Amino acid sequence: MKTTALAAPHEVLRDRAGALLAILASALLVAAGGFEIPAWLAVRLKWVEVVVALLFVALWLV
Repeated sequence: MKTTALAAPHEVLRDRAGALLAILASALLVAAGGFEIPAWLAVRLKWVEVVVALLFVALWLV
């Protein structure tokens, strides 16, 4: 990873998007494993987990 002053704008954006996705993934893991949540919310969280995983793959491919 380059410093922000030397990195191209798309690299900075990719790094920040990856950091935000990592924070979101961590929050999803805590919510799914650390709390008792209703079944309807668990289903929605699983879909969000799939979307986050696909976004990680998309960032990796870029």
